Amino acid sequence: KATDTSAVAVEEAIADYVEKHVGDLRSGTAAYVQRELDIAKEAWGGRLLRSIRKADVIVRLDAAYENGVHAGNTARKVLAALFTWGAGRDLIEISPLEGIKKRKTKSRERFLGDGEIRVVWQAADKLGGSYGALAKLLLLTGARRNEIARLTWDEIKADEIVLPPDRNKTAEWLHIP
Repeated sequence: KATDTSAVAVEEAIADYVEKHVGDLRSGTAAYVQRELDIAKEAWGGRLLRSIRKADVIVRLDAAYENGVHAGNTARKVLAALFTWGAGRDLIEISPLEGIKKRKTKSRERFLGDGEIRVVWQAADKLGGSYGALAKLLLLTGARRNEIARLTWDEIKADEIVLPPDRNKTAEWLHIP
């Protein structure tokens, strides 16, 4: 059955995109992608996908950047992926994000000092139990919270923690001394 792809509503395009793309993402990634897509549906609901112009996107991104550079860049990344997907499926001719670059971010150079580490360690001692142990292991390994909180016995070796690609952000084998 042939369909007129130029008359696809924003809601319909997003639903199709979610069905074909978002389900394959990690749960945390899928959650923020879905959140951004829900905002797009709210902003542009009732419109055709092809009617969304660069000016519409800029209004959305300006609102997102009010919550910080990372929030704005995340919104840009999600919308760029959606519209690139739409162009690839012939739902639109060209993405309205063409030429809109992400904003530069400053590299993170903040680390806990020795005194701050001592305070956290002492607080973990006072807390005790599994949460206190979790806090200490996070300090000792520098790993992400869920990487440590969801450890399984087979990931713990004699001299390292070995996380498979599906259990860490880099999606590569991770060896933590």
